[in-house]
Amino acid sequence: EAERKKAEEEARAKQPSEDKAREAEDERLEQERKAHAEAEEEAKRKKAEEEGLAQQIAEDIAETVEEEGVELGRDIHAETEQQADQKNAKEEARGKQASEDNARAGEEERLEQERKARAEAESEAERKKAEEEARAKQPSEDKAREAEDERLEQERKAHAEAEEEAKRKKAEEE
Repeated sequence: EAERKKAEEEARAKQPSEDKAREAEDERLEQERKAHAEAEEEAKRKKAEEEGLAQQIAEDIAETVEEEGVELGRDIHAETEQQADQKNAKEEARGKQASEDNARAGEEERLEQERKARAEAESEAERKKAEEEARAKQPSEDKAREAEDERLEQERKAHAEAEEEAKRKKAEEE
């Protein structure tokens, strides 16, 4: 009887200890789960910040390139028009002089020459304008392509860093 009572007492004394050990293990597992969730949330937040920064940089570069291209296009257009106006004015002055010198003789020929000269001047001005616009557009497209490539590289790096960080934290927790 004494041995039976002693065994019951030992079993009762042992039970709270096992319950406490089980509670401690449950608490430890819950803390690990919370730490893991926080680490993943932090990695996601950092990745989103880095992607946002890379996107903003790419947009700023593209906007700057676009503004520079538009300004250059305006300058080229104004210069081309001014050159065409000067050439037309010179041609008109020559035409008037010839008209005064020749009076009636060759009036139709002179007018035809003026028309041809004006058409050539306008054609040349349009050709130069098209060439300048094409030249102005090319660096803008190249810079936009470079900006996009840079943005994609930044995203790739940010993603790789976030994965590496998550792996490191997972390894630390394990």
